[in-house]
Order: sequence, then structure tokens, then C-alpha cells
Amino acid sequence: MASDPVTPESLLTEIVAQLNIVADWAQATRSAADLGEHAEDLCQHYRAYAICLFAQHGDVDVFFHWLLHAPIMRRHFLTLAHAQGLTDSGHWRASFIDPVLDAMAARQWKLAADICTMTSPTWLEGFEYEDDFCYADLVRRLIGGPATAGIDDLMARWHTSLEGGNDPRLEVAEALLADDSDAFEASLQALLQNTEAKARRMADPSTMSPLADELPFFPNRWISVEGLALLALAERRGMTIKDDIDACPRPLRTGTYAPFRPLAYPHLGID
Repeated sequence: MASDPVTPESLLTEIVAQLNIVADWAQATRSAADLGEHAEDLCQHYRAYAICLFAQHGDVDVFFHWLLHAPIMRRHFLTLAHAQGLTDSGHWRASFIDPVLDAMAARQWKLAADICTMTSPTWLEGFEYEDDFCYADLVRRLIGGPATAGIDDLMARWHTSLEGGNDPRLEVAEALLADDSDAFEASLQALLQNTEAKARRMADPSTMSPLADELPFFPNRWISVEGLALLALAERRGMTIKDDIDACPRPLRTGTYAPFRPLAYPHLGID
């Protein structure tokens, strides 16, 4: 018998339940060491919740307000971790870039930069892949300002880390650095198509991928926050992208929404 289709409505109850459970755990701890896993869980589920709500109701304000809880949570954790001297764990890795992308998609550049400055400035071997670190480090440099010192070395390192393999993110990065709108659009479409192809393989029951059972899996297929973030970065650099982009709805590409107010833990503002 075929399984029921996965819809925003079918996921919302479970996502809310997960958020409530994890937020209760997170609020009960004052230890960054204990908070790390819960903080990342909250980040991932705040994004999933935002996507499901938008898919269900099409409300741009609601989408961005809930999406912003993810980077706010990430900054809150990193602030606590630095205050307690916990900067030697995998939770400090730069490659947990999703909350940075969330902030970028919402055009909250200071929030994105705050997170980047508090994550590890170096590759944490054993906790992240080197190419993932290179991607995160390039994003950190691009949102931090126009400085280009060291970018050529970083791009060369990224190429080397792939050991002859392919990384669609690298082509997007090269187009951004060249401020080439046409190349950026083509490479971003290729990245999103590659991401969806991987998701289809994981969703195939024959692969038995545990990732396909996680609540954020399907929401991240419906809307690409990474795509929205990279579009925002390209536009910030003065590039013009006119065509439709897969999984990047036009209403969300403007980054325009009502003033933010916190709706859930950690009950903090953007600034």
C-alpha cells in the first residue's frame, strides 16, 4: 500500500511538538556544552516550521519571522559558548552554515556576520569536511565586506579539497566572485537541481536513508533557503537575476516583511 503523501499539514503538528520539547530542554540548561545539540535541532526545525507555514498559507511575514528564530538561536548558543570558553567542539564548526543562510535570506546581514565571526576561523578536521568549511569561509568573507585578501588561496584550497570531484557550490562561488549574473543564475539552478536529485535518491525507499525520515527533509525540498540566501547575496553585490529559480518563490526573493518580533525561545531580537 502506498504511503500517504507528505504535506505541510501532515508535518506541522510533529514539528511543533519537536520544537516544544527541545525548547523546554534548552531553556532548562545554562551549560553551552549541554545546549549545543539542542540548539542545532532548534535551528533546523525553526526553518522547517517557517517553510511549512508559508507552503500552507503563503504568508511572507510569518515565514521570515519564524525563519529568523534559527539564526537568533545559533547566535545565542555561540555567545554562551564563547562566554563559557567552549570553542573546541564540533558545534563551533563554520560549516553548520544553515542559520547563516537563514539570516542572509532575510537580508539580516549583521546577524549573519555575527554568527560567522563567532564560529571557528579554521577547519575543524574530524567535525566537518574541508570543502564544506571552504564554502562557509567564503560566505563569511563575502558577507563581511568587500575585502578580497586570501580569497584566491581559499578558492585554490577548495579545488584541492575536492580531489578531482565536483562541487556545484564552487561554480556558484566563482560566478559570485566574477559578478557574472548569467553564470551565477546557471550555476545556482545547477546547484538546486543537484540538491533535489540527491533528495529524490534519499527519498527512494530502496535507499533506506535515515535522513529522509527527519522532519526538515521535505520542507527543505519545497523551499530552498540556501537558494534564497545566495540570491540575496548576489543582489547585494549588484547582480540582477531576472528569471525564476527552482524552489525560490518570488514573494520570498524580496526579503521584505513586517518588523520582526520574537515568537519563541530564546525570545531575543535581531540586534
